[in-house]
Amino acid sequence: MTGSACEDFLIPFKDNHRALIIGETTSGSTGQPVPIDFGNGMHLAIGARRVFFPDGSPFEGVGVAPDVEVHTTAED
Repeated sequence: MTGSACEDFLIPFKDNHRALIIGETTSGSTGQPVPIDFGNGMHLAIGARRVFFPDGSPFEGVGVAPDVEVHTTAED
């Protein structure tokens, strides 16, 4: 459930192999959506900025994959 600025923080660590990232894949969102309110109870948020990993691969909707995948459970 990590996104936006948290992902901006993780990307350099992932790219430079300066930390072991443990957890789940992040959301792949810049956190800068353009909100649209249709006025009938419906809302839409469209990403206003495209971000790429340093190697040029897509980031939006992909997220930052951990080095060690650990999922949360109901007990957590």
